[in-house]
Amino acid sequence: MLEKSTISFIMKLEKRDGGCEVFDIMTMAENIKTYRNKRGLNQYEFAEKLGISPQAVSKWECGQSCPSIENLCVISEILDVSIDTLIGENSDSEKMMIGIDGGGTKTEFVLFSESGRILKRIILDGCNPNTVGMEEAMNILQLGIDTLMKIKGKISGIFVGAAGLDSGNNTSKIKKMLKEKYPKVKIQCENDIYNVIACGKNLDRCVAAISGTGMIIYANQNGNLKHFGGRGYLLDKGGSGYHIGRDAICAAQDARDGIGEHTILTDLVEEKLGNTVWESIQDIYSKNQSYIASFTPCVFLAHENGDKIAEQILKNNAACLAELINFAVDHYDVGKYVVASGGILKQKPAFREMLKEMLHPDIELDVPDYPPVYGACIMCCLLCGVDTKPVKERFMMSYDSYQ
Repeated sequence: MLEKSTISFIMKLEKRDGGCEVFDIMTMAENIKTYRNKRGLNQYEFAEKLGISPQAVSKWECGQSCPSIENLCVISEILDVSIDTLIGENSDSEKMMIGIDGGGTKTEFVLFSESGRILKRIILDGCNPNTVGMEEAMNILQLGIDTLMKIKGKISGIFVGAAGLDSGNNTSKIKKMLKEKYPKVKIQCENDIYNVIACGKNLDRCVAAISGTGMIIYANQNGNLKHFGGRGYLLDKGGSGYHIGRDAICAAQDARDGIGEHTILTDLVEEKLGNTVWESIQDIYSKNQSYIASFTPCVFLAHENGDKIAEQILKNNAACLAELINFAVDHYDVGKYVVASGGILKQKPAFREMLKEMLHPDIELDVPDYPPVYGACIMCCLLCGVDTKPVKERFMMSYDSYQ
């Protein structure tokens, strides 16, 4: 799907070829040269990246010819600037916004317009302040925002939905620091559950569940949120990638010690470790939660091969989530709709099926195809008073091109 700016460029070229000079070829020529130099590329190096001759680049930069649409898209990626910028398109009248989804493993940033067009998407390390610390969380957020603002300097709003922001006064701290850095931008910071809720069908009444590296359940009653779980890897009982990975390592060691049943998890875990669990203890303790969660695929692979221990690990963790979801539905006026997200729920059908079997029969479990950052973009639209319909209609068409 071509971006609006690319379609506009095609139309301008068509008009130009037809005798109507509405496209300033010299503006694009100068922009290509300017941004090539900023990237530290000479014409030969630039041509090599494009797979064309240096003479072709020279003609573009002299205004003697235009790059093809395909080459223009590649130029935009290589020079890390939007097509709008390259062709000198004036889009100041359109609001530009940034949606951010921050988790324990990664932080995703999306620069988008009110028409639903994505201009840039980047992924950095996790920014949960409870995991990486407040200073590092701010460094990651600032790096991502600054990178996007190099593409579009005038930003109307930024919505940050990140794990760990509902702990203590993390939300106010992050927002205060961001407001000091970007005083002219509307900024809202919330826990990442808002991103999940905004991906669903009901913003007012629902249960929202996240199961990724960590886990948390929320009862959303007309915007009033009550959370269950989400106390962190040391205090939660289960239901997350961390817990599934931890259980896999424990089961492997129990089998090796002879106090547990035989499981193919032993071979899978030790293959990943490159050693026995016992010999790897020091290394395991030196890693973070994301590393422990990285053993989750071992459990699903073992389960696919009929391993009973792996099956029990998955069922135990699904039961932890189901207990909290059922409690939220039973005790709060939130309806029967559950919107869910996180790598464990989105990418693992077997785990979803186990969870469904443990939920009350009348509960609808919805795992939207939208990424959580889409929800952050919807929340940013609401923050800026922008109609969400264009974003809902066009977001995935643009987002898929950045996969």
